[in-house]
Amino acid sequence: MMIARLRSAPLQVQMLVGFLIGLVAGLIANLTSGPDAAWISTLTTYVTQPAAQIFLRLLFMLVLPLLFSALVIGIADMEEIKALRRVGLATLLYTHSSGHGAEPRELLPRIFEVSASLR
Repeated sequence: MMIARLRSAPLQVQMLVGFLIGLVAGLIANLTSGPDAAWISTLTTYVTQPAAQIFLRLLFMLVLPLLFSALVIGIADMEEIKALRRVGLATLLYTHSSGHGAEPRELLPRIFEVSASLR
């Protein structure tokens, strides 16, 4: 009876119930066996991690072609060369600036390490 009612519930309710069941089961397993239990480690290594890898690979296999085809169709639908040029230049500028945005985070520790060694 309860399962039939849950199946007719909206998807977000089903996901919330599944999340809560997983949360409670994980807390019970942690409290009763401890986080270093051998069966938890085995379950995580041989069941959970492979299932997660399969899920992520299937997700990427679905999302990346959809993203690529959306970009190609979007570019193909642009009829004006000026609009295509403007979008292309904006994309190039964004890609270039976001790539250089990571450099200060990589360079600052090196600079401070060198200045500390000069003292």
